[in-house]
Amino acid sequence: MDYSKIDGLLKAGHWKEADQETTSLMLRVVNRGKDGVLNASSMKNFPCEVLSQIDHLWMDNSNGKFGFSVQKKIYFETCGGTDDGQFNGKPFVCFSRHIGWLGITWLNYSNLTFDLKKSLEGELPSLGRLCVSGTHWFRGSRFIDVSFLMQRLMTCSMSQP
Repeated sequence: MDYSKIDGLLKAGHWKEADQETTSLMLRVVNRGKDGVLNASSMKNFPCEVLSQIDHLWMDNSNGKFGFSVQKKIYFETCGGTDDGQFNGKPFVCFSRHIGWLGITWLNYSNLTFDLKKSLEGELPSLGRLCVSGTHWFRGSRFIDVSFLMQRLMTCSMSQP
């Protein structure tokens, strides 16, 4: 697996492009690039080593501010999420508010800050979401349920910061 493009974008501080490349890489890993969906079955079997490497790159290049392990800590420790893969609205809303995706309304992808100094902890990677609605991160009409990702992060024993 070649992570050089993500690494280069992160090192250069191109957070939005790195976020988009992260999404693209993850879709390619599970052969979902054509339909653009990271669904329950693709997340259930997503390679732990790939999640770990992506997380490592984000953590290292953001001084621990961005990455899946930061999101995992917020979702489970701060917001009381569970790792059963079932949607629970309270942790989801707490998580979304804590990382800045939900204020008075759901933020569109274009309204994310993409700035290391101004962004909230855990805001990225967002997996290229264009907007959030209900329980899903949408990419056009495609989505990944937050609970699927969080369950996989637990299964993979992603370290927490």
